[in-house]
Amino acid sequence: MKKILIYLNCIISAFLLSLIPVFKILVDIENIETNLFVLLLIIYICILIVLSIASIYLMVEIIKEILKRKSLGYKIINILVLVLFNILVIPFFYKKEILNERINKKYLIYVSYIFILLIVFFITDNIYKKSLMKINIKEKELSEVYNLYKTKDDFATFKFKYGFIVKDVNDYDLYAIDNNRNLVVSVFNYDITNYEQKTHLDFINKSVNDLKSSKDKFEEYEKLKTENLPDRVVTTVSYVGKSKNSSLCVYKFSLITFNDKPNNILYITEISIKDKYYKYKDELKEIVNSVKIN
Repeated sequence: MKKILIYLNCIISAFLLSLIPVFKILVDIENIETNLFVLLLIIYICILIVLSIASIYLMVEIIKEILKRKSLGYKIINILVLVLFNILVIPFFYKKEILNERINKKYLIYVSYIFILLIVFFITDNIYKKSLMKINIKEKELSEVYNLYKTKDDFATFKFKYGFIVKDVNDYDLYAIDNNRNLVVSVFNYDITNYEQKTHLDFINKSVNDLKSSKDKFEEYEKLKTENLPDRVVTTVSYVGKSKNSSLCVYKFSLITFNDKPNNILYITEISIKDKYYKYKDELKEIVNSVKIN
């Protein structure tokens, strides 16, 4: 019975390991993120961990038997083979060292099964690598493609990487969204002669207070910073916030006043899921830096 369980452990372990490229394809290529798939992935990992622990236990038991042998060379070579090839040779060593049995047809069938799984593994892994390479090449090509988008009042022009599309949303002077990467960039052009607020800090404080009242959590993430550039003044600050039905997001506020247009403040809000923020941070900064008045 124990011998059958050992074979079963190794057979299932080998099968699950051969599925690793398949899961990589589903996650990285197909971008499957459903709750059912995540649950399946967790169950898969848990089973693999349990089987790995069982395999390690068997290896320890076999190594104990090998160490009883007198020849030092025999011990070193067999332990190395066992550690390097583990599930491929565990049944062999168990029969040889613990049961003192000879190799039979069952083990040869098992080895054939392992080699078939190895072939499947390398084929699917090759498919994964080629697909990932195509995606990387396409992303690199698209990363060099930019679109110029103007505010509704034709006051300013921004440069966006490929993927952003402009939508006509409420009173925004510009609203651009990248659905694939969950990025949102919105712009208001404020003529400060028409508002109570007169400074960058005035507008930031009002926005932050408004957002705090509508969020479960809204806290400063990156401290306020002001840059005095030759043609403009730029103030940036980031907050992290979450409402009941949304993910935890970073809200980056950038306010720009141009020296040639002192009565106008461009108020730019960039939103990214917090876990992805640092991946896109440089690109979001590039969008703000790209703005030019028309």
